[in-house]
Amino acid sequence: MQLKTIIVDDEPNNIRNIESILQKHCENIDLVGNANSVESANRLIKEVQPDLVFLDIEMPKGNAFDLLESLEDISFEIIFVTAYNQYAIKAIRFSALDYILKPINIENFKEAVNKAVEKATAKNNNDRLENFIKNINQKPAFDKRIALPTEDRVVFIPTKDILYCKGENNYTNFVIKDGSSLLVSRTLKEYEELLDEHGFVRIHQSFLINLKYIKSYVKSSGGYVIMENGEELSIARQRKELFLNKLQDNLT
Repeated sequence: MQLKTIIVDDEPNNIRNIESILQKHCENIDLVGNANSVESANRLIKEVQPDLVFLDIEMPKGNAFDLLESLEDISFEIIFVTAYNQYAIKAIRFSALDYILKPINIENFKEAVNKAVEKATAKNNNDRLENFIKNINQKPAFDKRIALPTEDRVVFIPTKDILYCKGENNYTNFVIKDGSSLLVSRTLKEYEELLDEHGFVRIHQSFLINLKYIKSYVKSSGGYVIMENGEELSIARQRKELFLNKLQDNLT
């Protein structure tokens, strides 16, 4: 399957670099145009109806998010390209979108393109992107949702509904307040970074908990918490101070 593709970047050298990599390494790409601003990108997207857009985050007179919000329908895959904006990277990862960093690593680039080809071939509606736009605009933070890619689908869960996460080697098991659970093929450390500002704290190598679902904190036997579902989760000695500080902040 050939993907109609455009590049949106205000730097001509960056456009030429992406074009060169696509021509050398990505046979499934049909490059049909480029744009260097929010306004020109909006016109080009409406004109060519691309399957895939390489999108720089920072542009003159706006940014990538301004462009996405200006579109009535987002039916294409997106690979964000950025040099430095760590906040944007975190938001992108939170919604399970793809991104590549400048300077571009060829293998990461090819992997991102292959994912886009697979998704387009499967005609998967880009619910992840709609979730991302919703998260960008939505207040307060406790209403945010996180996209969890399981083996055969992407499930969207409000962060406020997650009791705790349990690390299982290279997987993370999400325990939800309704009693269900989801196993995701990503490490607990990655979700620790994403959920830190949403009331979660890492209390153990294996446990990342939502502070609002602690039923009690038991100081004896090394220290452990009892969650609202009755589970008892140990607190590692080296993480106890951080846990207590976070708990105090959550109560004030």
